[in-house]
Amino acid sequence: MNGETGWPGDGGDDHDSKKGTVAVAGTKNAETFFKTGVCTMLAMGVDVFYFEAFDEKHKEKSKADNGEERNEAHWGAFYDNRTPKFSLACPTFD
Repeated sequence: MNGETGWPGDGGDDHDSKKGTVAVAGTKNAETFFKTGVCTMLAMGVDVFYFEAFDEKHKEKSKADNGEERNEAHWGAFYDNRTPKFSLACPTFD
């Protein structure tokens, strides 16, 4: 199975913890998602397309499901200057 996955380093739509779901944009959360989610899928042999490689500062804002504007320019694993936001090395799973 092929999939597309990612986590916003900034902007995006933070889900409401009162509803039992928490997904807060941020570089540390993106790193945690990559290390625990993406690396686990790769270790299981799942093909993954990480959305996206680089931040796109020129990208226009989009409207979320609730109608609010969201900044979609910060989904990259790398900043727009091509430096990584965090180590993309996966841990070794035993």
